[in-house]
Amino acid sequence: TIRGRIREYFEAFSACWPRIRLSYASKANGTMAVLAIAHKEGCWIDCASEGELRAALGAEIPAESCCLHGNNKSAGELLFAFDAGVGEVIADNFEELAMLATNFDLRTSSTRVLLRLAPGVAPQTHAKISTGQAETKFGFSIADGSAERALCYCLERGIPVHGFHCHVGSQLLDPEAQVAGGLALARFAAHMKQKHGFAADLLNLGGGLGARYTDEQRMAVGDYCRMLVNALAPTLAEADLNPGLAQEPGRAIVAEAGVTL
Repeated sequence: TIRGRIREYFEAFSACWPRIRLSYASKANGTMAVLAIAHKEGCWIDCASEGELRAALGAEIPAESCCLHGNNKSAGELLFAFDAGVGEVIADNFEELAMLATNFDLRTSSTRVLLRLAPGVAPQTHAKISTGQAETKFGFSIADGSAERALCYCLERGIPVHGFHCHVGSQLLDPEAQVAGGLALARFAAHMKQKHGFAADLLNLGGGLGARYTDEQRMAVGDYCRMLVNALAPTLAEADLNPGLAQEPGRAIVAEAGVTL
């Protein structure tokens, strides 16, 4: 079931956009055997803590195929990730950017940085797993100018930022919020190219597609990918941007692959 679901995602996503990436959100199930399956099927591993990163490394997944997520990273966690050679850090706040700027020689590192943005989207899901609204504690707000200030901070200090990320929430059975969040990300990328000459190389559209636990009517992956990419494509084309697009499904990959006894 896990392998089939990942392959379904890859087929659907690659049919809509030429350069794609899937990152498995390991918080959904961090069992090392599951992580190994996801990696063998072509996924990066999205790690929300040092512990999750250690699990991925313990599953013999190369660090360059892992990204470190999380909104409260310590300097120690960042140091571990950089020493391991993690492929990407998803930066969440100005304190983290300051740690990156002062504690690491980013010029000699292969690790790249994505800025997590809050797109100002309130999805229809449980309040505890809603993360895209303007007042969220996750990411740099587009609405109040924090996202633009974060990009400028990176450009001025040589932080190797290569794109933007957003995640509006989890267990979303209606894709409207995910589409709106992705479109906000694309519009922001277009504006940053026009204003600062920064051409984003990657847009990570997050995860959150709902899973079927009982009688939920989840959206087909193919329909979802087409809806998401079709919403972004005109904005990116008008700005002459051709970034890679990423998604980071978690429970949408594993939730239907097991039972609770």
